[in-house]
Amino acid sequence: MKADALLFVGILIFLFILWLYNGGPNNPISFSGPYITPVTNVGQSSNGYGSTNTSAGSAIWQSVTSSFGSNDNQHYYGQNSGTGNSSGFANSVSLSGGNVSSSDIHSEYVTIRSSGNSPIDISGWRLVSEKSGTSATIGQGVVIAKKTDNVDIMLKSGDEAIVVTGRSPISRSFLETSCTGYLQGDNEKFTPALSSSRCPAPLDELDDYYGGTTASAYDKCAKYVSSLSYCRVPDIDTRDGASNSCQNFIEHDLTYDGCVQNHRDDATFQGSTWRVYLSQTHELWRSSNDIIDLLDRNGNRVAQYSY
Repeated sequence: MKADALLFVGILIFLFILWLYNGGPNNPISFSGPYITPVTNVGQSSNGYGSTNTSAGSAIWQSVTSSFGSNDNQHYYGQNSGTGNSSGFANSVSLSGGNVSSSDIHSEYVTIRSSGNSPIDISGWRLVSEKSGTSATIGQGVVIAKKTDNVDIMLKSGDEAIVVTGRSPISRSFLETSCTGYLQGDNEKFTPALSSSRCPAPLDELDDYYGGTTASAYDKCAKYVSSLSYCRVPDIDTRDGASNSCQNFIEHDLTYDGCVQNHRDDATFQGSTWRVYLSQTHELWRSSNDIIDLLDRNGNRVAQYSY
């Protein structure tokens, strides 16, 4: 009798393992209920009786994984990534891998791009790894990098968000402007590097904001300033021989704060790229063979990137 009972239990365990191997709850037949296709005449199509209950399958899987542990090589919508339904933003937003294979959280990033007809608010959206189940939520950011007036991150058509796993070098997410290139010059680490191509030309700044009174002092300062790179403040030692008025101009106007003060009301001040930081302490994406989902606030899938 005892041997028969052990044999029966063994058969049940074998069937359970076989069921999991063949898809378990992820196999529609496991939770679809009766779904019999009726007999029809030739050329007549038919639908089966019954309905597919995907929520039941998800509930069964969560019950199983709570007892036996989950398999991070598989992904089940409703458990990690959301509903699995397509978002209304799916045709307006794309996701690409910028540097997902990096082992450095400050260099690991993905890029979100918008092609929508109207601005799209991505604050509150989530990025989820289908392989590991790790995820992070996109927060708010600032338009002026050194300010603290947080706003939702809005992407207009053609805008993009570079979303970095680690912490921001300036402790917040921010919109690139015609002045943010100066931040790169402060020895801050930005990946990818901030561009200085949109920065005002140093000689143009001299023409507009130089406070000297003599032509000779201006000419001397202009000769010095013409050698400077865009969005770069020279070391004080390299300014030997510059007049006081030239020194004052450099220290006030050829800096990030001076640039913002002089240009924040320009029509071209705001850029089209957000630098978004998720402030995680560990990698979110596997170095290879992962699938990243971008989910909206309702948990519906906006875009997907696989590699």
